[in-house]
Amino acid sequence: MQRIWKTAKIVTGTKILILSDETYAPILFEGYEHQSIARYPKLAERTYIISGFSKLLNTDSWQISYCLAPEKLMNEYRKMQHFQIMSVGLPFQIALALYLRQKNNDSATISNLQMKR
Repeated sequence: MQRIWKTAKIVTGTKILILSDETYAPILFEGYEHQSIARYPKLAERTYIISGFSKLLNTDSWQISYCLAPEKLMNEYRKMQHFQIMSVGLPFQIALALYLRQKNNDSATISNLQMKR
């Protein structure tokens, strides 16, 4: 709770947005109650809450998550998400360009995959 008040103090009067990772929120011990930042209206209006099911269901490889935010923030989030899933990040593009320029001998990789079959 103290952290939430400190966060509120920092962001008040600014345009700072909050990203709250609440993936572990459902996993509570010893009677504790999750204190989502969304409980506080002045903070909720500037907060993206990210969560998912992988920790609770022990399914890390599924990588299914979700984002909650006020509508005006979600409109911006959707734009960003669209570009992230519709394009390849620059570091990967550079790495693949370097790979394609080299005369690579992929026989070791292919042999390794063949042995795993």
